[in-house]
Amino acid sequence: MKAILKFLIPLALLVAIPIVWWKSLDHLEGTRSYVMATGVSVFLMGGAYRALGAFDLIPDWIPIIGSMDDMVAWIAMLLGVIAVGAAYYAL
Repeated sequence: MKAILKFLIPLALLVAIPIVWWKSLDHLEGTRSYVMATGVSVFLMGGAYRALGAFDLIPDWIPIIGSMDDMVAWIAMLLGVIAVGAAYYAL
């Protein structure tokens, strides 16, 4: 049961985060709010994908590109942090 919940909760987050982000766009005002909300959403989606653990979009046995989906999750999280920082400090 724990293994199923460990898989279903991040999967549900991957579905819910974009929906919440889309619904929140109506209530945001200004570029700073849009960039910050997008950065937080991208960071959370990268974290939720990493939390899935063994699930891979691209199987790891494929040479070179097999580990790229793990790298994409880390890059998404990094870009999310950069977007939030840019919105907080620069915009």
